[in-house]
Parts: sequence; C-alpha cells; structure tokens
Amino acid sequence: MGTVVVVFSGEYDFASQDQVRTALDAVSEAPRVALDFTDVAYIDSSIIHELVRLHNTRAAADLECETVVVRRGNFPRLFEILHLASVFRVVESLDETVDKNGENISVRYASAFDGAAAVNGVKDATA
Repeated sequence: MGTVVVVFSGEYDFASQDQVRTALDAVSEAPRVALDFTDVAYIDSSIIHELVRLHNTRAAADLECETVVVRRGNFPRLFEILHLASVFRVVESLDETVDKNGENISVRYASAFDGAAAVNGVKDATA
C-alpha cells in the first residue's frame, strides 16, 4: 500500500475537530502515514488531541510511527514545547518521509474532507 499522505490546509480548531477525526480515522490502519501541515495557519488543542489519539490507536496496533510535516510559523516551536517530537517523527519537508524508489503514495486532502476524502494514487510526491 505504501505511504498515505494526508494534506491539511487552512485553520483547524474545535469546530473542525470531527472533520479532522474522520480524516485521521480513515488512515489509522495504513502501514505508513504522513500528515502534512505545511499549509496550516492554526491548530488548537483539540486538533493536537486528535493527532495523539491517532498515534495511540496506531501504536496499539503496532504500526509505524506517524510523520508530521511542520515547517512554517510557530508549528515547529509548538511541537517542541509540547514534546510532540517524542511522539511523532517531525520533519520539515514531505521529501524527508517519501521513498523516492517508486513507492506507491496515496494522497488525501483533509481540507476538503466531507466524509469521503479525495484520493489520488501517485507514484511520487511531485505528481
């Protein structure tokens, strides 16, 4: 199956918690998960809770640790303050998590998530 990348954009808070939970639940059993927060301007504690909930679900199933892409604004600092780098693999670029040797990648866009994520299977992150 390869890596499932969930791309987030915009702002996420308590009002979008159910939407985020649904998007994360959809990838909870994937072998490898990358959560791309590159284009996210804001998240609150309810979204952090959902990220940790996903991690706990996957850890209980003995699945690989999730990779979270954070590189803009206060996100790297937020993840540092909350010690989330000890929970997730935190990177600054999706390139750091995607295998360049023809790994199958499934991309899901959480920003437009309406209960049925748009899924596009691609061979690399540039497609």
